[in-house]
Amino acid sequence: LSLSALVAEMTSAGVAVPSGQTRFFFRVLAQNSAGISEAPAPILELLFEGVPEVAVEGFRVESVTHNQVNFRWTPHNRSESLEGYRIRVSRDGLHFSTAVEVPVEAFNEAGDWVATSSAAVENLPDGRYWFDIIMLGRSGPSLYFATIGPLWIPN
Repeated sequence: LSLSALVAEMTSAGVAVPSGQTRFFFRVLAQNSAGISEAPAPILELLFEGVPEVAVEGFRVESVTHNQVNFRWTPHNRSESLEGYRIRVSRDGLHFSTAVEVPVEAFNEAGDWVATSSAAVENLPDGRYWFDIIMLGRSGPSLYFATIGPLWIPN
């Protein structure tokens, strides 16, 4: 195998994409017996199609009870890529985890499909919380979110 053939074989790489990830930055480094090259600035930014590119509008607290928060928001115009919403919760305003996922449409009391515009996060011990909401697309979650907090939840 010639050197040029070897180099040609090594100019591409595959990347396994973790489920739910939608935005990636790539850097290319060279390595040989002398070591690894310095890390350059990212050379490629990749954003998958089908990811909502806006934040949820009108995200607000509708009511707070002894261990539950009820939220409301403005339903987004239905698009093929929008599949639902994810409300996340944090105790410190920095580290969030999923509290509830809501489909983009649901049956109402009359049995009709309607755009979802509310959800509840339940079973919260008393304390201070932050909440955010993101849209879920067919290729993963949006990079944009709306946040509420801090909010005191009584027990």
